[in-house]
Amino acid sequence: MNPSIAKQADESESLFPLPLSDFEFYMFVDNRPSYPMVFTMIVHLSGSLDRTHFTAAVNSALSCHPLLNCRVQKLSGRGWCWVADLGASPMID
Repeated sequence: MNPSIAKQADESESLFPLPLSDFEFYMFVDNRPSYPMVFTMIVHLSGSLDRTHFTAAVNSALSCHPLLNCRVQKLSGRGWCWVADLGASPMID
């Protein structure tokens, strides 16, 4: 396991599951096709990509922002929470 991910796993155990704030809950449950609360952005770039440096930059961002490695899940007795999902990684296409 990557040392930065192992460190993050230790920190995540004490932080998560983290209940959604009132605003996060509102944004999460009010999202619907007619009134979207989230959006996807597709960017088309030209030139070459240094995949090694790009992957290192993504991993650095993930290690600095723990919510980027989370999913939202409804937990019994706790409601909707941010739950660490350290096994997941972003798709880089």
